[in-house]
Amino acid sequence: MRNIDEEIRLLLIKLGFNEIKACPESIYEYGNAYYKITYVKGLNGYVIEYAESKHEAENNLYEDGDIYPLSLGEKLLPTLDADF
Repeated sequence: MRNIDEEIRLLLIKLGFNEIKACPESIYEYGNAYYKITYVKGLNGYVIEYAESKHEAENNLYEDGDIYPLSLGEKLLPTLDADF
C-alpha cells in the first residue's frame, strides 16, 4: 500500500520546497511562504494551509488553502503538482 503522505512530501521536495521538521508535522518553505499539509478525516482529503511569513508560520497563523480529496484517486498527485 502506498503512503500518500510520503508521496506528497517527495513531490514538494522535487518542486523545490524546503522541508522544515516541526512537531508533530513538517512545514514546507518556498520563497517567503510556508505551507502545512494536513489530512482531515472529516473531509476525507488533504488541506493545504499557508502562511505568508516566517513570523506567521512560527505563530501557527495559517490561512486555509485548497482541499484535495482522496476521491481524486490517481489524479491527486498530478493535481497537486499542477497547482504548485
